[in-house]
Amino acid sequence: MSGLEGVIMVNTVTNPKDAKRGSRKKLKSMITHNDGAHWSYIQPPYIDSNGDKYECSGKTLESCSLNLHGYTEREDERDTFSSGSAVGMMIGIGNVGENLENYYSGNTFLTRDGGITWKEVKKGVYMWEYGDQGSIIVLVNGKDNTNKLSYSVDEGETWVDYQFTDEAVTVEDISTVPSDNSLKFLLFTRVPLARGDKTKVFRIDFSQLLPNKCNLDLQHPDVDDFELWTPEHPFQKDRCLFGHEVQYYRKITGKLCRVGKKLNQPYTVVRNCPCTKQDYECDFNYFRDSSGACKLVRGYSEPDHSQICNADDAPDEYFLPTGYRKIALSTCEGGEELDKSSRALPCKGKEDEFYKKHPRPSWFSKFLLWLLIIATVLFVGNVAYKFYVNHKYGEIRLDEEGNFSVVENVGGRDAYLQQFKDYN
Repeated sequence: MSGLEGVIMVNTVTNPKDAKRGSRKKLKSMITHNDGAHWSYIQPPYIDSNGDKYECSGKTLESCSLNLHGYTEREDERDTFSSGSAVGMMIGIGNVGENLENYYSGNTFLTRDGGITWKEVKKGVYMWEYGDQGSIIVLVNGKDNTNKLSYSVDEGETWVDYQFTDEAVTVEDISTVPSDNSLKFLLFTRVPLARGDKTKVFRIDFSQLLPNKCNLDLQHPDVDDFELWTPEHPFQKDRCLFGHEVQYYRKITGKLCRVGKKLNQPYTVVRNCPCTKQDYECDFNYFRDSSGACKLVRGYSEPDHSQICNADDAPDEYFLPTGYRKIALSTCEGGEELDKSSRALPCKGKEDEFYKKHPRPSWFSKFLLWLLIIATVLFVGNVAYKFYVNHKYGEIRLDEEGNFSVVENVGGRDAYLQQFKDYN
């Protein structure tokens, strides 16, 4: 997803064995919010664009999820789902169900929160383009002949139809400037063969729709036309993504103004967060099992982490493998440090720096430690010896003729005291 760190979508083959034998591939879409460390199926919308409920109630995502076609299936492979200037927004063609279905039987879906929630905006296959950094979204039918387009100025909440010509034409592509910050669009169309098979290009200008420029006031953010939006991870309670909380400036939904040039300060890092499991991926030669833990692949050996000491910007210490490594984009601090074993080891040639961070114990501390160990051993040995003597041999009794006999003390000390009381 352009403009957001680490949000990626892929289509996976759910029947690889059957596909190898010649069966048709069954595809299912997945999404990651941490650069591929964890993948999940896409949460489908609750209702469609007509307000009807999807039949997903009571079903798992494995049997009912949102599936989207890849951008390579569009007329122009350079057209992507998202735009770097429209942060958090993405549009795609797909369906809700167990697997991805035929492209031309799909519908058009949109997300404005980085792929966490989705909304069906149109029935059928549509082409799309973003304008003015997401201030306006334009859709046009990509399957049937048409003379209308639809546009939205509130990030897909509502849509308005606009007739751009009298006769129905085949729209081959919709385009704007690469930065997606213009209010002007081009429609490349073809007139049906019966009417001459001509190519026509229509220029659509929305400048009059948004005549006023939006106001971004960093000193008084409560009175300007922008809001601070924070992307989130769907499986984390806080707003941390890659170990930090980031805020992006986005135009407030419904403000009828144009952004214009690209914002000078599109985002700011608010804070670094404590590390969690979401900040780690499996190390080399490890795989994630069904429980989510990273396990060593059978037949493979653990990676040699001491090799990091040979890098140009080598640290002064390294840790033995744990099966995890921190995601490169993550800036988390403290918390669950899954990539660190219980003991750090010094890099060769940097022992001085290492022992400044981890001072060795002094001779006096070592002496006290050994003294404590010896005292503990003596104390335990003394207790064990007394217990052995008192419980092994029991009592010695003399009879009237001066002879003695050893009686086993089965009952221990309590039995001995009871015998003493009975004697008295």
